[in-house]
Amino acid sequence: MLVSAADPFHLLGLWDFYAALRYQGKAVELEFIRSGAHNLTQPLHRIAHQELIVDWCDFWLNGNEGSDPGKVDQYRRWRTMRGDD
Repeated sequence: MLVSAADPFHLLGLWDFYAALRYQGKAVELEFIRSGAHNLTQPLHRIAHQELIVDWCDFWLNGNEGSDPGKVDQYRRWRTMRGDD
């Protein structure tokens, strides 16, 4: 499950939910955009958020990994969640 928060108050509201899933060993990723707002309005924030959603769905639903070398750690973490490593 991908959990996204774009402001500190939203993050605090989601933290218990995220922590409970992690504690149970579920595949969960937390995205926090520090300088964001609840409704993302800045183009770079929106692009980063939408790119993460596409990456997450493509990985979990299709088994695909992108070729961007900057995302090596992301895919390694997700493979570990899936139980590949």
